[in-house]
Parts: sequence; C-alpha cells; structure tokens
Amino acid sequence: MQPRIIIVAAALVLLGAGCANEAPVVSAVIDAGTATNIVTTAATSTEVIPPAPQLASSWKTYTNAKSGYSLEYPSDWTVVRLDDGDVAFASPELTQALKEFHDRGILGETGASYDFLVEYWPTFGDFVPQSGFENSTATNTKDLIVAADASVQGILAPNETTLDGKKAVEFTMFGLDATYEVLVEHGGIFSLQFPSFENRSQLTPNLQRVLSSFRFTK
Repeated sequence: MQPRIIIVAAALVLLGAGCANEAPVVSAVIDAGTATNIVTTAATSTEVIPPAPQLASSWKTYTNAKSGYSLEYPSDWTVVRLDDGDVAFASPELTQALKEFHDRGILGETGASYDFLVEYWPTFGDFVPQSGFENSTATNTKDLIVAADASVQGILAPNETTLDGKKAVEFTMFGLDATYEVLVEHGGIFSLQFPSFENRSQLTPNLQRVLSSFRFTK
C-alpha cells in the first residue's frame, strides 16, 4: 500500500483588536495512489476534487475478423465477447465497482456494465427489429434516427459525422441513463455505444482514442 501524506496548513491568527475573525484553515489530503485532493476552507465546506482522467500509457489492438473492424483499447481493460456477437470493453475501475456491488448483494439496475460496446448487424433489415422502430419506412440508419428524434422516442440531437472516413450518424439515447452512440453502415450496421456520456466532447481521453482508432477491415 502506498503511503498517504497528510498536509495541514493553518494561517496565523493575529491577536489584538480588529482581528476577531478566525483565519481560514486549508487542509489537503494527498493520496499517493489516487492523487485525490480534499480541500477544506474555513472549516465550513469541503470540495472533493477527483483526479483528471489520464490517457492510458499502454494499448492493445482488438480485431474482429467476422464483423470486419479493429480498434485500440487500454491494455488493462477487459474484453467481453457477448453471446450475440457483440463486444464490450470494461475498465478496471468499472470492473471493481461491479464486483463490489455483487459482493454486497446489490441487485437490479446499477448502471452500465461496460465502458463502451460495439454491436453489429449484417443488414439494415436485421437492425430494424432490434431498434424499436419496426414500423418505420426508413431505408437507412440516418433516416431512421432522424424519424425517431422527431417522434420523441428517447433520441436527441442526431447529427451527421464520420467513422473511419465513412458517413455515420451520432446521437444521444436516453433511457435509465444517457448513452452517446455512433451508427455507421459499411458491409452491415455498426453501433458504438458509450454509456453515461451525452456527446463526443464529454468522452474521457481513453474513450476519445478508442473511437478515433476504429477501423474497418473489410
């Protein structure tokens, strides 16, 4: 266990007339393992400042030959291949949090079990029944998402973008939590999903790199 260093600095309290107010006390707790600072001002309020997300120093490349794509991900993340062929990626922090929920017997919805997910459907016809818009007359993902946004179906702000140079549509899906999603058609339908984020600009440095590293291999 790395040592925890506690630093407490108190401003001098001047004695005498006109100096009745107590000087503010500032304390900082610096954990060598987490670099989390806790700052207390005038002993009346506490502000917890979490460490800023950092870009991982070691990366691996995941390649899915069947669906036809590859991407980079932090080397200490877990890759989970789901029964339906989808692939989920989870950071150590999330994996540990889920383990703690399980150990404490907390059941039900406790948030997403992954940091990002890649789903794939061979054809647009395969995608539509699972999209929740079986009655849509749209013939492509962009028209489908725009129509869903107009019908107030939990989809917000669809916008044209690109993924590995291919036209794509990005949007926010609202349910139990917000999820930033990118849909692209290229030899099938690909969906990249980032739960707990509403748009691309909110993604952490690691997730930004994951998204920008996505490549089609077919």
